Amino acid sequence: MYEGWEETTVTEKIHLRLIMLSFALVFCAVPGLAQSQEVQVLVNGPWTFAQDPDDSSRVVLIALPADHHGPVLIFPGEDASNYVPQAHSAHRAAGYTRPSYPAGRYALEFSKADCPANTPPSDGGALPISVKPDLIKQIVNNRGSYHPNTSRYSVSLPAPCYYTHLNQSYSRIASTPGAIASMQGPGTLYTVLMVLHYFVKPTVRANLTGEAYDETMEYNDTIPFAAKTAGHAPAISIVMPSPQSGSSTDCDSHSLESFVAMNDLLRTDLYGQFPELDKNNGHQLSTYNQDPKCIGHYLLDGAGDPEAARDVLVRIAQLRSYQANPGAWKWLPIERVLDEITANLKAIYGRDKQFEDTKPLMELLGEVKLARKVLLDKNMTSAHDTMQRTPLFVRTESEVSATAVGTGDCHAPQVSINRAVP
Repeated sequence: MYEGWEETTVTEKIHLRLIMLSFALVFCAVPGLAQSQEVQVLVNGPWTFAQDPDDSSRVVLIALPADHHGPVLIFPGEDASNYVPQAHSAHRAAGYTRPSYPAGRYALEFSKADCPANTPPSDGGALPISVKPDLIKQIVNNRGSYHPNTSRYSVSLPAPCYYTHLNQSYSRIASTPGAIASMQGPGTLYTVLMVLHYFVKPTVRANLTGEAYDETMEYNDTIPFAAKTAGHAPAISIVMPSPQSGSSTDCDSHSLESFVAMNDLLRTDLYGQFPELDKNNGHQLSTYNQDPKCIGHYLLDGAGDPEAARDVLVRIAQLRSYQANPGAWKWLPIERVLDEITANLKAIYGRDKQFEDTKPLMELLGEVKLARKVLLDKNMTSAHDTMQRTPLFVRTESEVSATAVGTGDCHAPQVSINRAVP
């Protein structure tokens, strides 16, 4: 085709081909220096998935801290279905000190690589619901005007390459109580733990930014993708937990109240029912209680005081932020926060006589006394290094977490809005 090529000698042709091959190898080697790897985000609990109203390349997770749910936990690793409060100490040892977050608006940011050509099809299994896209925008962006008294979580993150379900639970969902009462069989399996699959360059870490719903706290945390199990893809877990006990076994009231809260926020006008629970282990049985209270909305006043427990965890986070940087948190009313923690601890452990005026409560109040000395005593605060090194509320956080959170074992279905999850 080119005359110059025809006139080139055999040796010159070989040299030219070697040069062209070298260019090709260099060109191909550049992206090969940083091959992509799979990472996962595991989402456990009654979350709603929707397209981010501000960015169509992202999805947003929405959840409500119903009476027996929350605070949300976001932490390194794939242990989304077996998380226990004792893991807090392990996270601190790894340098990650804040796994729980109050209701608010958050964004998880990390750089994605291209999805592979042979990406598997999604198998989400969430409850499909259609709503007007503007409603999601109101829920996420108009906190002051749409359900202003309903605190909620929204977590925006990049859309994954594909979705898979890891755990599913049975439930019956219909538009009328009569339709549910007439249903036969075990119900429908819906996802309660979803896996979002991504591909990233090695060493990528995620950054979580956000603000509490009441605007009292801002967050900017680096969260690594990590794996506890050999061979598992590095992961981050996002969990909306429910208590380890206290749900009525006849109606699974914790799951039902979460479903009803979602129903109200999304204006879906649906009814739900959940199977009875095994009294020994809390697992779903194959039977449904036909009492009308088990269809739609039924709340059980569980043990302890989950709302007070959640507040204690938020107050502890505030005091630790002050401890780390008093100048930035000088506005925080330390004495009032400590008094609120004291009152909430008495509310949590005073409702059950087995805790009233006993050693566990006294030990927790002792930690409040220590915090008061560390944070308010002028001799301690003047020695800033000493104040920063003193661990605060170690026992309190562990004990209260058992009341405020559990294993994320809520059977309410995850929801896919307008086919956000295929």
